[in-house]
Amino acid sequence: MEKEEGHKVLQKLGSEKTPNIILAVGYIASAIRLLGTYIHFVILGGYRGTLDESLQDMYNESLSGILGDCFFLALMYSMFLMCMCYGKSHKGIYSVVVKTVAILQCVLIVIPSSFLVIVQTLYPLGPFMETILYPVIKILRVFDIPLNNLPLFDLVLYGISILMLFMEATYRKFVIYWLGLFFGVMVLGQLLFVFLQYKILAVLIGIIVAVLICVRIYQAWLKRCPSCGRWDCFNYVGEKVLREEVISMVVENKVRDTLGNMRGTYEQHIPGKGQVVLELYQCSKCGYKGTKTVTKSITSV
Repeated sequence: MEKEEGHKVLQKLGSEKTPNIILAVGYIASAIRLLGTYIHFVILGGYRGTLDESLQDMYNESLSGILGDCFFLALMYSMFLMCMCYGKSHKGIYSVVVKTVAILQCVLIVIPSSFLVIVQTLYPLGPFMETILYPVIKILRVFDIPLNNLPLFDLVLYGISILMLFMEATYRKFVIYWLGLFFGVMVLGQLLFVFLQYKILAVLIGIIVAVLICVRIYQAWLKRCPSCGRWDCFNYVGEKVLREEVISMVVENKVRDTLGNMRGTYEQHIPGKGQVVLELYQCSKCGYKGTKTVTKSITSV
């Protein structure tokens, strides 16, 4: 019984959901770190000019904290596990290449980095822990070679993983989110905090973000399921033409001179088709199916 339960746990860890969950944790940790750094900057009087360091410096320093470690570990573990899932579901040379890359990531990057984070977290706990952990830290520093001294090595390992996964539609969404997290923190985060350093730009960015969030919430509300009530899941899946008839459509044409400047407009009647269409929708959560009848006008020329 215990063996069966252990086997089920391993199957769950080996599923494609696990890397996505780990990646989501990375997004949450990065969002908390970004917001926390900005709040800390404001509380300490950053806009009053009482701080010696810039907001960007505070953001970079936060990368070495617990939330920064969560970001790096989420990137490493999610890519490693997704590569292993790819290797299990494929055969041939592609499977061998991805598995080899995943093993190299695990041995040279994932495991040493994980131990290093744990050791550095426990290191300040007292002289006893310092005595025990100091030799371990010295050993782990050996693995800094592929991480810090050979960035091209990292680029090759993760570049191959990204390329192989992106070639298949099943893994493409994961790659996009993985790259979004990496560049969002390492590039966009840096640029954002350069602008947030200035109060006027911070207010403008806040307004833009608030508007975008409201628009996204409204879009999710429009796609709510009539059955289960969940938002952003009632999706268009197809349509059927119920009725079609020939109609005359009025279009507006522009009149231009020899230089291409518009001088006026005129109306023109052209043949077209009037359609009564039954649009089909389905909830991605509960499976409920629904329809909506709409009319469309399509030009024949």
